[in-house]
Amino acid sequence: MSIFKTTEDLQQFFREAIILADKVQIDYLDCKESWSRQPCDDFTPEEYINKFISLNTHNVCIDRIAYWEKSDVDGEIGSCTTVLSVNYYIFIYLNRDNFYSIVEKYELKPKLIWKF
Repeated sequence: MSIFKTTEDLQQFFREAIILADKVQIDYLDCKESWSRQPCDDFTPEEYINKFISLNTHNVCIDRIAYWEKSDVDGEIGSCTTVLSVNYYIFIYLNRDNFYSIVEKYELKPKLIWKF
């Protein structure tokens, strides 16, 4: 169950994250070409949001420091989807202050965290 009630609300969350981001990266994975994700220049972040972000996509909000204390990224908001056997990903990287600002604004609650 999503805390976002509509696709438009979720898309707005992604737009706000992009404004706060230190870096935004869009990749694709087509295993017919490579077993590694490759940079994707087919979409701008806004086009990606409009085309792919929905309540049915795999959307994540990750506190990287909670998993890896030496992470070079504090927070990550992302999504992935598959279109005709090609996987598309968006990664939105935020510093700690901006990450917690958007998490608090949208009242996101932490889920299970595994720390090894």
